[in-house]
Amino acid sequence: MNYFEYVSSSDKTFEEKTFNEVDNLVLSCLTYLDFTGIVPNKKVEVSLKTAGEIYLETYKKREIAKLGIAQKDAYKLLQLAIKSPRFKNIMLSNYRYITSLDSQFSAMTFKITKKLKFIGFEGTDELLSGWKEDAYLSFRFPVDAQEYAINYLNEVVSFFDSNIILGGHSKGGNLALVSGMYANFLIKNKIKKIYSNDGPGLRKEEFFSKKYEKIKDKYEHIIPTHSLVGTLLYNGPYHVVKTTNKNIFAHIAASWVIEGESFINAKQDKKSIQIEDKLNKYIASLSYEDQEKISNTYLELYGQGYVDKYVAKPGFSEHQTGLCFDIGSRNSKVFAESNEYKWMLENAYKYGFILRFPKKYELITGFRSEPWHYRYVGKNIAKVIHDEDITLEEYFVRNLDK
Repeated sequence: MNYFEYVSSSDKTFEEKTFNEVDNLVLSCLTYLDFTGIVPNKKVEVSLKTAGEIYLETYKKREIAKLGIAQKDAYKLLQLAIKSPRFKNIMLSNYRYITSLDSQFSAMTFKITKKLKFIGFEGTDELLSGWKEDAYLSFRFPVDAQEYAINYLNEVVSFFDSNIILGGHSKGGNLALVSGMYANFLIKNKIKKIYSNDGPGLRKEEFFSKKYEKIKDKYEHIIPTHSLVGTLLYNGPYHVVKTTNKNIFAHIAASWVIEGESFINAKQDKKSIQIEDKLNKYIASLSYEDQEKISNTYLELYGQGYVDKYVAKPGFSEHQTGLCFDIGSRNSKVFAESNEYKWMLENAYKYGFILRFPKKYELITGFRSEPWHYRYVGKNIAKVIHDEDITLEEYFVRNLDK
């Protein structure tokens, strides 16, 4: 059966049968619907049944027919979910929908039981900005949607919440993973599971980071037999599931085959493996300069606002403290690819210096990566920052009261 049949046949509440991987997919896909003005953007709750009835009354089939496959299927899911004993009493809150010329983000909180919440992140919808942002994932971190996801998670989870599950379909799966990686430590302890439903992976820098290492045991990456989207970039082990569609159409969640309360397991298709290998090798072969050229192309297309976010304003440069300097290489035009860069990463802390703006921590430092930019902090502090793989900002926060 597919997830439509699963929802229509689910007559057990979550108190009677615990949350499962199929429930994750259902809720992840419901986030494709725009609940603006229906589900509160704060912690005030409304039942899925009530919100669904208002939504179906507000948006008729003819309006949904103009949208994409994900929205059409989500509309049908909602029609079934408001009648389902399992889903209709789920409480919804904290709905967000943010769009701009460069980004698309949406998320919603589902209170499953008193002790369990599911936070769902929307995948790419029909907006051009969302697809444009997807193109950034292979060479820039964090993209705006990833920042929104991290901030959203840190905002909506309260001290009194005990068990949190994160999930999303397509790009939403990537947002679920990244938000979990960069959640504050109190929230990270509450996360019991992270689902990515055929979502793209991570860049090499993030995949081999300590942030991912600390969360990977809670992470489940589900892909269909013929996956393309879910195999992009660096990924951990896959949970491959049977699908009735082939090629790119296997990405459509309604084609994933379910038996009981689980997906039917399968093996990744040979063609999918070949495409994964070739495409990821191509992405990995792009130099830093190549990626910069791609980024500059978007700059020319999408305006100065993009630049403003990544260039320090006059008077805000760390060089004005007298504690920083930039390092170059005589042998390489791209410092991040030079032997000097590698040596600095391995040895600078021994002399009291730190890489001030690591690429993987742009969200924390608030500034784009500068692999040449080093700051003196003293040998003791530099060793702590190096050994624990943290930023200067994180070090300051940890030691404010000391």
